Amino acid sequence: MSSEYLHSYLQLEIITGILTPPWIHTSKATLSDTPNPQEEIWRKRTTQVLKEFFIRLNKEILPKSFIEIGAHEASISVELKRQGVPTVHAIEANPFVFNKYEADLNNLGIKYLNFAVSNTNNEVEISIPLFSEVLDRADGSLLKRTADANYKTVKVLSKKLSNHIQDEQLDDISIWIDTEGLTLEVIKSAEPLLDRVMLIHAEVEDINYWKDQDGVLEVFKYLFENNFVAIARDMDGRGQYNVIFANQKYMNKLGGLISDYWKDLSALKNQNNARKKLKFF
Repeated sequence: MSSEYLHSYLQLEIITGILTPPWIHTSKATLSDTPNPQEEIWRKRTTQVLKEFFIRLNKEILPKSFIEIGAHEASISVELKRQGVPTVHAIEANPFVFNKYEADLNNLGIKYLNFAVSNTNNEVEISIPLFSEVLDRADGSLLKRTADANYKTVKVLSKKLSNHIQDEQLDDISIWIDTEGLTLEVIKSAEPLLDRVMLIHAEVEDINYWKDQDGVLEVFKYLFENNFVAIARDMDGRGQYNVIFANQKYMNKLGGLISDYWKDLSALKNQNNARKKLKFF
């Protein structure tokens, strides 16, 4: 990242209120990193806190529709359906995953759909890494990894998010994106209907795990220019994490909840420090 881009990124952090507290140390990842087990436990706990925060935000702004993209087993769709969101769509590109969960999710009143979301309304090819014989994996993508891998490739239909929103006549939408390097492409595919979106929970990267992917800077910049404010993040992985963006039209309703989130994260940090101290006795 050039000094010019780094400066822009830091400015975006400050402007959007997502400046990372000083007690959080998130080193830039490399593909050869070996995760520290204790650090991984901490990071996964922050991810759970962020998920709970996202659920509280949805309770506050009351979306009419929720779309989970890269849904896999669609756990957040299940939760928001239980919370009373009227229309819940879970979109999964991998047909092996889709076939595994389709019946159960449709029985819960969730519209579970098998297609990719990208910048085209044509057939595309997803690549499922063959790290095992299991094909119903959560890490298939339209992109190839920068690290060496063998793949099972499958052709699937793709649809722009704007077309799906229009076809289904969705409005007041909350979105969850977990698409293995394609976050910005998915968001851009919502044009010109992005203004119908209230909240976005998105996975981002500050290193390239996938070839030709857009990184966190590009995601921040695009959403900032389209009136979305980054309000919270977790520490999910080394160089990969989740951010919640809110349409600025709804910011006046969310201030207290945002403050509570950072308090919850600080409390989690204090609990983590207390456990570390106990180990010395």
